[in-house]
Amino acid sequence: MLLAQRTDPKLIITARTLVEHNYSTKILQRNGFRLLGNVWDKEDGDVWEWLYDKDGK
Repeated sequence: MLLAQRTDPKLIITARTLVEHNYSTKILQRNGFRLLGNVWDKEDGDVWEWLYDKDGK
């Protein structure tokens, strides 16, 4: 992620997970992601969307 943001500082990195606390959400939190909220995904339905916060880590 750091290399990508050094190359393009305007880059926005997001992730999506199931709407439940699990290992995926723990890994995202430990790596500087913050939960934005619920979004609708046409393949998976209701999911959580996460945003990498470069200042949060």
